[in-house]
Amino acid sequence: MGNTIWLSDNYDENIVESLSMSNTATSVLLEVLALSGSDLAVTEREKEFIVWLNQRDQSVVGIGTVGFSISEMPWMKRDFNELKRFLLSVIDGAINKHRWEQLNYIPNEDIVVRNLNHMRLLINNFKEEFVDESHYIYWST
Repeated sequence: MGNTIWLSDNYDENIVESLSMSNTATSVLLEVLALSGSDLAVTEREKEFIVWLNQRDQSVVGIGTVGFSISEMPWMKRDFNELKRFLLSVIDGAINKHRWEQLNYIPNEDIVVRNLNHMRLLINNFKEEFVDESHYIYWST
């Protein structure tokens, strides 16, 4: 396994296991999230999250850019709950195969849904106390 998504560097791995995937599985996960999220994103902050996810996809920005902690995402405490709900709805859309027909391949549904459910588990267990706004400030400048 080459790529890992985890909650935070300050988090007990025994509570929620990291999500480890091959390069291909990671790209597929990020692509289906982007397809779902690009239709759901309305606010600038929601659009930022989708852009941020797309920037992790090595098929978009090049090899070696994937693997991240949920805490590195562009979180801000002021809209934490709204963005958490948004990301969960993006995951739901991806699980429901929203716009999968636009992919130029047929993904392995079992693997993709398993990884999306694990991503949901990570997002559900991500708490506001793990937000480090310096990640957003760095990324947005």
